[in-house]
Amino acid sequence: IRLTDYVACYLKCYSAIKSVAPQVQISMQAPAPWNPSTPDAQDWIMQLATQLNMVGNKVDWIALHAYTKGYGADKFSGNPTMNPPWNHRKFGWEALYEYMQIIPFTHRQLPVLVTEVNADSSWQDDPGDWIQQMYAEVDKWNKGFGNQKILGACPFRWARHDDRWDMSR
Repeated sequence: IRLTDYVACYLKCYSAIKSVAPQVQISMQAPAPWNPSTPDAQDWIMQLATQLNMVGNKVDWIALHAYTKGYGADKFSGNPTMNPPWNHRKFGWEALYEYMQIIPFTHRQLPVLVTEVNADSSWQDDPGDWIQQMYAEVDKWNKGFGNQKILGACPFRWARHDDRWDMSR
């Protein structure tokens, strides 16, 4: 789907929802980290800024996704960059900070929620402290001077029958 088509559809939905339920808070989809396949978006980080600029004030909060590449405290920082031609982008948790830094000034007052987080690996591989580490990283970001606050982060899980994403152990 082209970004322009997505935004046109989003704006129609936003208007339709607000016309019957103006109190409902609406966000666009979170751009997929490391996805260069949107035909008319520069890259996944710039796509966020482009989307926000295209919708103007017709968004009530910002949805993002963030992932580490495996478990461990060391997975939240010092992430490598992508391979060329994306070697100016982070491969891992720090892509979240790239998103946060690209949010246009006109949208810096909006709530930010990370609607999907995980280690890009089965929850069964988690030694048991990844979620605490993740929330500590969000807290550290939020305490940074001038940083737009992240109001929540939601671990991605799935049903018990899904070995990769089941976290019900």
